[in-house]
Amino acid sequence: MEGVVIDPFLESGGSNARSAGDDIQFVKASAQDFAQTASSSNGDEWWKSGYHCILMKEVVHHFPYDARSDIFRGMRSGLANLESNGPSLLIVTRPDRSLDYPLWPAARKVWAANQPSASDIMLDLEAAGFQDVQSKVQTYPASIKLDRWLDMVQSRFWSTFAKFSDAELEAACDLIREEAQSKTDGDGIVHFEDRLVFITAR
Repeated sequence: MEGVVIDPFLESGGSNARSAGDDIQFVKASAQDFAQTASSSNGDEWWKSGYHCILMKEVVHHFPYDARSDIFRGMRSGLANLESNGPSLLIVTRPDRSLDYPLWPAARKVWAANQPSASDIMLDLEAAGFQDVQSKVQTYPASIKLDRWLDMVQSRFWSTFAKFSDAELEAACDLIREEAQSKTDGDGIVHFEDRLVFITAR
């Protein structure tokens, strides 16, 4: 099995050329480089065509809202097996609402504003020509040391926290600690449910 990783954060000089014998190749590019309107192509770079499956994990919320269907259209046009009966695309993301993470109201509001809903993503996939678009939410138990989680929040490990000031994050951590008491065990570990959205299409 061969794979190509498209990553806009690769260092300059990253491999943008096909090399024989490599199972995984890396290309410095962004999702927008796949964008294709109904009247244009998405270019003829080798990595934009001839692939059989597409995986996007926790990235689709970074796509510009008004370009999402064009990006999906370009990705679909590069598939080598358009007549396949099985899924050729998998998007792994998270719900825009109903999160169980230890958060506070203002952060949940920012999350919901920046995270497209599964139904919106599915509509954009259909507009781009994908078929048999389906969605499923998978839940599983998760846990982390509460102090570790609060350190991660204060370090802005998610883009959700990027625009909060240090003072706002400090106050938020106090609120999280208070509200998480019922979910925190004697070892200081907070327990919650993680929820992943799996969207498939062909």
